[in-house]
Amino acid sequence: MLAAVTAVTAMTSASSASGATALAVAPIEGRLLIAHGDNFTNGAMVMQTGLQTSSGVVPLELPASEHAQALALAGQRVEVLGSHLSKSNAASAHAAIAPGSTRTMRIAVVMMRLPGSAAEPVTKAAVQASTFGATNSVANWYSQMSGKRVVVTGKVYGYYAGVSSCDLVTQTAAAAAAAKKAGYVASNYDNLVVYTPSQPCGFAGMGWVGANGVFLNGTVDRGVMEHELGHNLGLLHAGEYECGVASPSASCLIDYGDPTDVMGATDLNRGYSAQHKFALGWIPSSEVATVTTGTRTIALTASENPLVAGSTELIHVRAADGTLYAIDRRASVGYDAGLSGVWIRRVAAVNTDDTELVRSSALAAGQTFTDSVHHVTIKTVADSGPTASVFVCVGACGAIVATQTTSPGPINARAIVTGSKTAAVNAALTLTVPSGRGVVAGHTVIVATYTSRVTGAVSCRDTAGNVYAVNVNSVGAQRLIICSAHVTKALPPGAKITTAYPAFSGPTVSSANQFSAIAAGASLDKKSAGGADSSTVSSGPTVTTTRAAELVFGVEIHHGTPNFTPASGLTRIGGITYLAGSARMTVMPLYKVVPSTGSYRLSGTLSAAQQWRAAIVTYFKA
Repeated sequence: MLAAVTAVTAMTSASSASGATALAVAPIEGRLLIAHGDNFTNGAMVMQTGLQTSSGVVPLELPASEHAQALALAGQRVEVLGSHLSKSNAASAHAAIAPGSTRTMRIAVVMMRLPGSAAEPVTKAAVQASTFGATNSVANWYSQMSGKRVVVTGKVYGYYAGVSSCDLVTQTAAAAAAAKKAGYVASNYDNLVVYTPSQPCGFAGMGWVGANGVFLNGTVDRGVMEHELGHNLGLLHAGEYECGVASPSASCLIDYGDPTDVMGATDLNRGYSAQHKFALGWIPSSEVATVTTGTRTIALTASENPLVAGSTELIHVRAADGTLYAIDRRASVGYDAGLSGVWIRRVAAVNTDDTELVRSSALAAGQTFTDSVHHVTIKTVADSGPTASVFVCVGACGAIVATQTTSPGPINARAIVTGSKTAAVNAALTLTVPSGRGVVAGHTVIVATYTSRVTGAVSCRDTAGNVYAVNVNSVGAQRLIICSAHVTKALPPGAKITTAYPAFSGPTVSSANQFSAIAAGASLDKKSAGGADSSTVSSGPTVTTTRAAELVFGVEIHHGTPNFTPASGLTRIGGITYLAGSARMTVMPLYKVVPSTGSYRLSGTLSAAQQWRAAIVTYFKA
């Protein structure tokens, strides 16, 4: 490995005859690499930089003051002297995939142990299935997202003795060297993914943006791998503005905030947005409608179907000053279940995002989005059948109604925070809302807590003063508590959400998640809960729900090492495990949005018999 380039090692000086300081070393030129180390629990990010030269990747240590410039120049050829970066020439964009053709992603996954440890927390067979299997895999996800235009192949190597390091260059170099003995040849693969058991690095996954190399820190979650491989393909994050329909402002931007794109929320495992598919060449320019002035009404096809002949899967709206909006339509199919509707993003490099959702819900038929600063109006005229009808205006928009209707749009979900605690006197667990995970007024917070069965009352509260209802207090060998609150007072980063319960000595774990478009006030409809000591889990069925469109929210808790596999149809969100071995505690929240009345339950299996409790709750849609 080449030595790191730093402001100290890359530049020396000598006095010239004129008394000026002269540089004594030549600049180093190469392609600037940025790696995003992503913490999806608290929204934090660790950034590493490197320089890709003909000799390999040189770690590049830059002061924090240079990070903004590095982000702006990422993927381009630069000259580096000390901490100074200057542009050499721009990198080329991804080429479109020709209709009827495919592109292969060849992935090598290398499993590494930690030094001095024999621990192998996940089996090679499990990783082979989750990465390359026919269903519920990274390969299957890329096939669906690309309209079968991307084919993922590859192999899992390992386990091998690894290194203790949070550095992406170090981890990929160690993995490549170890796997080489088992036949790994770098030129046979497009992407190298390294897995190690969890290390204190501050991130779950890290990947170079626009270059090969992924480090998975303690997780082989498919959403995390798809996110980091998205970085390798050149994508940044998918953010969300939480300032309503006003002209978007960076002051209300949430990095990782877009729940409709895996580059924003990995736990939901949704697809890339149409804008990201376009950036990757999966949607050709011929299927993008661009409006720069005047009015136009466009038939928009869902972007999960990019091979529909003669269709439009993406609308670009460009204001006079260059401000760009991207509009796509999603269908509730496959990994995008629950995402039906027309979605609007601003396309800009802000913080670590390259797209920013401007509404937390889809733009339903009859609703209008207006950016009065840049004179852009977007309205969904109709949304049914194979296309949505979208009206766009740039400039003077005449008599178009430019106000928001009261329809809240579809239900969307996003994890807020998880937490755990062990104490000799344990009577409450408090969760702190992290940066990038604030909750706006109008959303609903649902908190699930696993604690002792000690007799007594339970409750939930937050520092903003929102009112929580206890929807479930299910007690057996353990206690499962589910509280919910319709947020009337926003919860900014730093706000605290507390679950209180009878005092005991021992551990508690909790998960808080937020949902849009849930009815205010008494939103609870039906519920059912139960528990046993077995490998078969079932909350029991609810009675038939009252309304057609509802949120179905379930939670499973158990003790010990078994893993829970839920029945199909429910999406995981905000899960947490705490402690290890027989003491391990697991809280797994899941949800789905249903379109019709019915009886619902949470069911599934544990890998071995164990004490468990499960509950299912349905909430009215607004």
